[in-house]
Amino acid sequence: MKNKLPFAQKLKQTLKENWFLLLFLGVIIGAFVMFHTTPTAVASTAELNATLSDGQPTVIEFYSNF
Repeated sequence: MKNKLPFAQKLKQTLKENWFLLLFLGVIIGAFVMFHTTPTAVASTAELNATLSDGQPTVIEFYSNF
């Protein structure tokens, strides 16, 4: 018959055996959340030109799947 451990002991054992993998996945997920970018609401080139020439520093990021 298999040794049946309570859930808390199984969880503790799993965390102890896989701590590095869980840490690595946590770092990857944290980096994605911290560094992902969201699109802006710039709808036209005129609005983009106005935003670029308003005197505030602006970061432009280009993305392509190619």
